[in-house]
Amino acid sequence: MIRGRLGATYSVGKSTRLGARIVTGDPDDPNSADVSLGNFYDDLDVSLDLLFAEYSVDGLYAAGGKVPNPFVRTDLVWDGDVNPYGGVGRIDLGRDTGMLSGSLTGIHARVDEQVTADDSYMNGVQTSLRFRPERRISGALHLAYFDYEIGSFANADIGDIRGNNTTEDGLAYVSDFDLFNILGSARFEGNGTWPVTLVGDYVKNLGAKVPEDTGYSVNLTVGDARNPGEYRLGYGWAVAETDAVLAAFSHDNTTYATNYKQHSFELTRRMTDKALLYTTAYRYQRKDFELVDQPGTNDWVSRVRLNLHYQF
Repeated sequence: MIRGRLGATYSVGKSTRLGARIVTGDPDDPNSADVSLGNFYDDLDVSLDLLFAEYSVDGLYAAGGKVPNPFVRTDLVWDGDVNPYGGVGRIDLGRDTGMLSGSLTGIHARVDEQVTADDSYMNGVQTSLRFRPERRISGALHLAYFDYEIGSFANADIGDIRGNNTTEDGLAYVSDFDLFNILGSARFEGNGTWPVTLVGDYVKNLGAKVPEDTGYSVNLTVGDARNPGEYRLGYGWAVAETDAVLAAFSHDNTTYATNYKQHSFELTRRMTDKALLYTTAYRYQRKDFELVDQPGTNDWVSRVRLNLHYQF
């Protein structure tokens, strides 16, 4: 597989910026810019991934268009390639004293617009509190609520549903998706060479019509890999029940977007200022195999991803 991105921004005065980016990948898949090689010499798909205008001044920020995801996130709820359509606003809460700062971010995003059916949209808000009690210790707490209104499956395909419960006719989700999300992080710098970072993420779907409504993840990393020759090591554990998240926009690192238990192992090395080599290994299985309508056994599955990230 290969993946490519080419983006540009243009400043209009001191406070306004325009941005656009094109990426490889299936334009009907918001979760990935990856392209498989060797599909009978098929041409590479390229699509417009970002197209936005943003304004920022004195602790206020606003953006509109196909915007970069404005929320602090992990792959449990939001895949890193997902960028919503809509309007974003953010305001800083109080003065940044160096020890404590906060912000409030909101969005209205259009998920799907229809002529003959109901539109789908999402309203979301996240409040963030960041603290640094002393030079070598920092942390953050982020509370979010994402309220989806899915009016129609007219433009959805199997890749957009990805394991969430649907009605017998396949025309609607069983559950609503009203996601309450708590994300926290703590970082200890140590001597600066091998900083330790711990990130925890918890989500509960308050609109679920089934008991399987909760997900969580914990990730521990050691090292930064910011400078050439440096390494980063990581381990993560994640669990997501069937209707805990809207699978259309959660991670695509493995074949399961919901109803999974997952180990992940990371090894990253900064090769040069512009080149980053990282390997991630996943070991995962279904959390509740009896809920899956398929034959076979619930064996653990292994997947390894090797990536070379080069910026120019």
